Amino acid sequence: MSTTRTYSSEILFELQEDTESIRNICILAHVRHGKTTLADDLLASNGIISTRLAGKA
Repeated sequence: MSTTRTYSSEILFELQEDTESIRNICILAHVRHGKTTLADDLLASNGIISTRLAGKA
């Protein structure tokens, strides 16, 4: 069972200020192989965006 966390914009701004906590990722794949979907799912699973919005343009 997964849980979804939501964060206020103030908390997200504070996290962005702490450069030691910032992680960059690179997703490499051919065209139409789910790069955006994967990135959206990663963000949604961490409560950064709504699961309803994941994968929407």
